[in-house]
Amino acid sequence: MSNSHFVGKVAQKALLIKDGKVLITRDSGDDVWELPGGRLDEGEEPKEGILREIREELGVEGKIEGIFQVRAMYHPRDKADILVVYYIISLVDETAEFKVDPEEVAEMAWVDRESYVAYSYFSEYKSILTEYFTKVSV
Repeated sequence: MSNSHFVGKVAQKALLIKDGKVLITRDSGDDVWELPGGRLDEGEEPKEGILREIREELGVEGKIEGIFQVRAMYHPRDKADILVVYYIISLVDETAEFKVDPEEVAEMAWVDRESYVAYSYFSEYKSILTEYFTKVSV
C-alpha cells in the first residue's frame, strides 16, 4: 500500500427514490447511465451541493434522507480519481414536474430491483444500485 494521500475531485450522487424506484439519468453525449448529481463546488457544503445538482439537472427540490455510501473511484470519462458521497434523496413534492436541463440530462428512467440491470452504467454506479436494491426490503 502506498503512503500517498488521495488526490482527486469530490462529487455527490443521489439515489433519488420515489415509489420504491431509483431515478437514473443519461448525460447528453453519453451512452451510459448514472445517478443524478455532480461535483462539489469550491466552498460548498456537500449537502448543499447535492441539492443544488438536483435543482439544476432535474428542476425539482430534493430532501436528504441520509448518506448511503462514501466511496473512492476512478472515473473513466473524467480520467480522474473521485471521492463520491451517495445520498438517499426523496422529493419534497412527489407530484412536482421535472424540468430537466437538456444540456445536463438527455434521458431519465425510474428503475427497480428487476429493471435496473437492463441499463449500461459505469461499474461503480451499477455496484451502488446493486447494493441498494439488495438492502431494501422487497
